[in-house]
Amino acid sequence: MIQQLPILPVGWQLFEELRQKNAIYIDKTKYLPMLQDSGKFVFCARPRRFGKTLTVHALDAYHSGRLDLFRGLAAEEYMSSPDFIVRPVIRLDMSAVAGAGSIEILEKKSWGVSR
Repeated sequence: MIQQLPILPVGWQLFEELRQKNAIYIDKTKYLPMLQDSGKFVFCARPRRFGKTLTVHALDAYHSGRLDLFRGLAAEEYMSSPDFIVRPVIRLDMSAVAGAGSIEILEKKSWGVSR
């Protein structure tokens, strides 16, 4: 019998897809409540191709209360507590407007706004 190996998600950026397809994920979610409870602004500098987008997607899922994505991870315990509060999330994806040369192009590409 051939054993199916777990998926190694090289280059994956979507936390939801990674969790739903049962890909290998090194659990760093214990730090999410720490970031939330610090009460300060956090600047997270990381080099290229080092998981910034994946981290933002995980933060989005965490604050949106997507408990289904955190089953078996460290953040599940905190999210299951009565103290956990679902919060609104606003994400701006600047990759969609990379290379925009003017404000009009930027507005049209990112929000479909025309003047």
